[in-house]
Amino acid sequence: MTNKNVDIGKPRLGKDSTIQLLGWLLEYAYHHHHPKLLVAVTKTFPAIQEVFQHPDKHLLQLHSFLQTFRKCGPLPELRSSSFMLSLNNALVDFVQVHPVIFCSVPRNDMTKLMSALRWLLIASSVHDKKFTTSDIKNLINQVCPILTETSNEWKTIQNVLAIDQIIDEDFDPKKTRSSLKLSFSRTRSYWEKKIESTEKLASEREKDCSLTLIKVFETVKEILWKIGTYISSLLPKTVLEQIEDGMMPPVQELKYLKYTLENNTLSDQFLLLMLNGISIDFN
Repeated sequence: MTNKNVDIGKPRLGKDSTIQLLGWLLEYAYHHHHPKLLVAVTKTFPAIQEVFQHPDKHLLQLHSFLQTFRKCGPLPELRSSSFMLSLNNALVDFVQVHPVIFCSVPRNDMTKLMSALRWLLIASSVHDKKFTTSDIKNLINQVCPILTETSNEWKTIQNVLAIDQIIDEDFDPKKTRSSLKLSFSRTRSYWEKKIESTEKLASEREKDCSLTLIKVFETVKEILWKIGTYISSLLPKTVLEQIEDGMMPPVQELKYLKYTLENNTLSDQFLLLMLNGISIDFN
């Protein structure tokens, strides 16, 4: 049981130790789907996302996104351009570092997933009123480029898909490029027509796009779940859990956490209390 009367104090930590503790809280929030804690940590120290150092950062972020889908459903996240951009980037980062995923998720499935998520990213941006037509056109050109055999965009995708590695026997680079080229072309054509005038863009934004977004998401949902299962098998216990189990914190200033966590449970209530007890003053 959590000791509700516990006084975890307001430790006067140095800058490095403070960032370390915030990072451990962020890690726990990512790992165990604690959206309130994630928001609170980011609000307390907005720069934490930039300075957060973790050997499995890309895994944690993608794991967090997939947990959100599985526990809360695809909406409203599919309508959030920032969420979809982060998901796309996290997926690419993950695949580049863990090409062994292609043993569980064939590269043909991964290219299908990449195409669908890019389509959804554009859709979320089209329906986000903070983006201008010019912004959307730039995004379309960026995420759905023309893939010539010698283009830099194709070289980047080749790197992401580990083209030079024989992992799944059914994979054919030429067919993959043709498939992506066709998919990107159709996506460009579809959305360019939607935004070719201010009137058409306004009309599109008045529509409820929820059913269309969910329909596209459903075509690749099972691929995402496979990736999620794989990631779950890779992630070790968080630092806070290890300290709770008796590990001594590797930072001298944070050794008080060993006693604190041994006598409490890692609940939202306790973690938010811990966050509120951190004194942040880097000036």
